Amino acid sequence: MGSAGVWAHRQPPSKIGKHRIFRIYLYDFPKRGSQSKRRASRQRFRKVGDGHWRAALSGPAAGGPPTPAAHWDILVEAMSIKQASYLLHLQTRGKGLYEFTGQVAAWLRERGADNGLLTIFCQHTSASLVIQENADPDVMTDLDDFFSRIAPEDSRLYKHTIEGPDDMPAHIRAALTQTQVSIPVVEGRMALGAWQGIFLFEHRAGSHRRSVLLHLMGQ
Repeated sequence: MGSAGVWAHRQPPSKIGKHRIFRIYLYDFPKRGSQSKRRASRQRFRKVGDGHWRAALSGPAAGGPPTPAAHWDILVEAMSIKQASYLLHLQTRGKGLYEFTGQVAAWLRERGADNGLLTIFCQHTSASLVIQENADPDVMTDLDDFFSRIAPEDSRLYKHTIEGPDDMPAHIRAALTQTQVSIPVVEGRMALGAWQGIFLFEHRAGSHRRSVLLHLMGQ
């Protein structure tokens, strides 16, 4: 049995609305077939494959094995992947969770985003990020109390004490949570659940100005 090879070429320019049509040919190459032929096939496929593959419009029966020289007409949505980033600054007032879902949503609206993936990254080792319930404030209080119990401020427990009794516990709390979260963006809105909010989790006792990087990739 040979290994399937794929090569493609663009048809003479033809469009349906914002879409371009490509024709894909499938061939069955022998296992010891021409390496140069396989290499050229992969290169051609990658070149044509830049874009969003939407659907197979025609071809052999669905699910059937490809046959030599079988072809499909494929709709390829003409789109480009765009990126944007923004450094958000948040002021904290000691330990606790600080919601900033609204600031992120406002930035997305300004960008005019449609669909994509949003990455939120905390640039600190004593603060972190969580997605949690934003309906009942008791949830945030209980979370903070829980982490205070598992990482107590007791200098006898740690070697790293030069930055104060709250610093090493803050590192432990940050290590047990997240410095980065990824959220799908669908039709310009974050795909958060009904009660989900994005929080900065401050682990130090004093006030701090925290930096959180937003990065959007998509349409």
